Amino acid sequence: MNQPLPFVSVSKKLSLEFNNIAKDIEELYISVGMITDHMFEVMNRSAVNVKVVSIVTGIHMATSPKVLDKLKEKADNKLLKAGIFVEKYFHPKLYLCKVKGSWIGFVGSGNFTDGGWFDNEELFVKLTDQDACAALLAQHTKWMANAKPLTDELLAAYRETYFANSVKDKEKRKNINDLIDNIQHKFNIDNIDFAEQYFSKEDHLTFQPGKTHLDTVDILEERTKVRNKLYGLDGKIKAMLPAVWDLHDHYVPEHIVANIETRHHHESNVRGLWLAYGRGYDALKKYGEKETTPLNFMRMQVIIQYKTVGLWLMPGKSGGSRIDREYFQEQIKNDVYLRTFYSLLKSLGESYWIEIADETRSVTSFESPEMLRDFLMNDNWRYFYFNIGINYTVGAPELKSNNLVNTVIQNFTKFQPLYEMIRDKFRN
Repeated sequence: MNQPLPFVSVSKKLSLEFNNIAKDIEELYISVGMITDHMFEVMNRSAVNVKVVSIVTGIHMATSPKVLDKLKEKADNKLLKAGIFVEKYFHPKLYLCKVKGSWIGFVGSGNFTDGGWFDNEELFVKLTDQDACAALLAQHTKWMANAKPLTDELLAAYRETYFANSVKDKEKRKNINDLIDNIQHKFNIDNIDFAEQYFSKEDHLTFQPGKTHLDTVDILEERTKVRNKLYGLDGKIKAMLPAVWDLHDHYVPEHIVANIETRHHHESNVRGLWLAYGRGYDALKKYGEKETTPLNFMRMQVIIQYKTVGLWLMPGKSGGSRIDREYFQEQIKNDVYLRTFYSLLKSLGESYWIEIADETRSVTSFESPEMLRDFLMNDNWRYFYFNIGINYTVGAPELKSNNLVNTVIQNFTKFQPLYEMIRDKFRN
């Protein structure tokens, strides 16, 4: 008779699984091919009660030397056990946790990296069968026994090879990104009628796949032209914003529109430029000098990209808007608040979407306030974008020069009640 598989579920986001148990982890065993500095810090910050940590990684993948330095430092101070497996290409993805006396194992496709835990399309099997977990622990122990200890000599040799390979890896990533961009190029911009459109064909071609990671003189000039056009749009929008909304563009004029250099953009790719509206300078000052920047709080945005112009209510990008998003997480625990938010969100209409934890859904897809709450609770300001919006395809009548400002104000009017609900009220 066939026995059932000893796992209780599958998961595409190990980060969500880890967040649910992090504070209760007593022992942690990790066997992976690659570790990023950020994920190592996530582990240190989140698993605060862990007593035993054991990590085996390899040398074939691009683990940062900084991570290995930190592993060595902690290993030298007896805070964890670490080893480098060099016999073969080390490629497992095993995470084994002892939680309140019982074992939970995760085996899947994702390395201990930002991509493996947050950004990529991954798959993990969650195991709670204690015999299965014991077998995983035995395998980890075997790998550790055959691993090399972290020494100054090993790290020096690794560091030299790592930096020699990093240039090749960067070029490889660019080539793959260009290939993906070309494969996903599903519409022909030459067939779009740009007559009377505020943004021209040339404006949208600025963000054409294959150009987004470049900072050549010609491309920077193209982005500057789009940026100037957004500055012109900003003046028209500000004149139409109701004073009662108390929405403002950035108090530093040069930051009203996004920067044009790749180093200022997510993954060093300029996939779009935007202008945004949120708290004014006086409101921001209430949070102290360190927090006094609109980037640390929610905003409404106009963003031009290759195929679309988006109008977004943006509670925050990854690593941003901690105060507003933590306030919102507390508020949605209240059923009355949740039902109000649910009603306002669904009233936006089918063309609108909400993005949380890298998952995008139509705002009308939630069948109950509780279903919406389950989705909203996946948000984590440290790692994910949180967006609500609508994207208009290039050539849409709403984007014509004589319509665009009204289109922006009409959408901002829809967003404004949601903005007020999410906005932190403790100091404002």
